[in-house]
Amino acid sequence: MSKSYADPVKQQSREKLRAFIATHLSHRRSQDMRVLCFPGAEQEGQEALEVKEVYDPLGIPRQNIIGLEHNRTRAERLRKA
Repeated sequence: MSKSYADPVKQQSREKLRAFIATHLSHRRSQDMRVLCFPGAEQEGQEALEVKEVYDPLGIPRQNIIGLEHNRTRAERLRKA
């Protein structure tokens, strides 16, 4: 069974990351921020939760976010999402 990123502990981690970025990078315009992340696509419907729950609410443009994924199936799932 594949792991899930939609669990309470990981949710709390994403919330803390969003708060950290908002607090410590508030001097930068969100349009100018660039992000490199491992967005995850373990299960259908859970693609890129980090992007959706951390970077989107902060107003960081999707074109400024680079997601790395080694697995071709998961990478394709991310592209479709």
